[in-house]
Amino acid sequence: MYLTARDITKRWTDRNVLDHIDLTIDQNDRIGLVGANGCGKSTLLQVLAGTESCDGQIERMKGLTMHYLPQEPVFSRETVLEEMKAHAAAQPEAIEEFEISSI
Repeated sequence: MYLTARDITKRWTDRNVLDHIDLTIDQNDRIGLVGANGCGKSTLLQVLAGTESCDGQIERMKGLTMHYLPQEPVFSRETVLEEMKAHAAAQPEAIEEFEISSI
């Protein structure tokens, strides 16, 4: 188990964006997140990454590192690869996988 979210609720003013969400992500899972604009996809990712607060519980595997790339990112480096290297120095296998997939 990489991550488990239980009863996740997030409210913006008078609207529930996330309403009692339960989610488990295991090691070999591949996940696509699809939905209409404004339905809460980005909010869910921010909550799971820990950059946004919520009601409910999120449990992460010990040592799990998560990063969130906003829809309109501001990079301090010239390329995505340079940005990844700056943030993933402790995970050289992630950089290698990215380099291989970019060929």
